[in-house]
Amino acid sequence: MKKLMNVDEVSELLGTDRQRTYGLARLYERTQGKQGLPVIRLGLRQMRFSRSAIERFIGGENTFPDSGNSSQVKEEVAGLAGQVNSANSAN
Repeated sequence: MKKLMNVDEVSELLGTDRQRTYGLARLYERTQGKQGLPVIRLGLRQMRFSRSAIERFIGGENTFPDSGNSSQVKEEVAGLAGQVNSANSAN
């Protein structure tokens, strides 16, 4: 199973449209990971999403600032972003 998902895959999983998914990802960035969908930026235009972070979001574990695990999610997303950036640098 893939660790990272694109906008279309996340939108399908959430049962929403692409614009709503993008909006939730931008909310995550604006609130520094306290609300919204955890997102990994690949350059300026591409976004990827951690499957496990999205599954936790669906379960209600990262929807409010006081959820208590936002730092854990941010660390996981940052780690995956580092792996992706390293892989892109090697190519």
